[in-house]
Amino acid sequence: MVLEAVVCAILLVISLLIFYQISPSTPVVSSETELSDLKTKGDDSLRFLNGLKVHGAEEGYPDDALSYYLAKNNFKPLKENLSLFLPDTIEYNVYISNGKEEVFCFSSGSGKLGPMGPTARSYRYVSVDIDLIKSSWHGEIIPGYQGRTYQVVLELWYI
Repeated sequence: MVLEAVVCAILLVISLLIFYQISPSTPVVSSETELSDLKTKGDDSLRFLNGLKVHGAEEGYPDDALSYYLAKNNFKPLKENLSLFLPDTIEYNVYISNGKEEVFCFSSGSGKLGPMGPTARSYRYVSVDIDLIKSSWHGEIIPGYQGRTYQVVLELWYI
């Protein structure tokens, strides 16, 4: 009886070792690597949108997508381009900032999303004439700010 229990235990240990050897290893992604990857994706996305030319842009408006759609207060094309550029495993919020204050603009969802884990932030400066902003936004983006330089902030996280 004792011999059978010992043999059974040995067979169990051997089978676990064999199972461990043939099972595929799961890659371990460190939080630091995730954040670096998110930051790179965010930087690349904003750089892409800042370099993307808007065909048929109205006279007097900037011709890059990031500045143009900010000036027009039309974020749907930016959201569509971001959804093409970023994988489905990433969610995001986009803010406009003057360096001191931030205003939420849009997200990958239908409203402002709460981050689900570590987040990375990417930044891109754009210059837009304040008169264009006032006409499209019916006032200022950031109350009291009369400058023409804005910071687009892309906050990203994995889901």
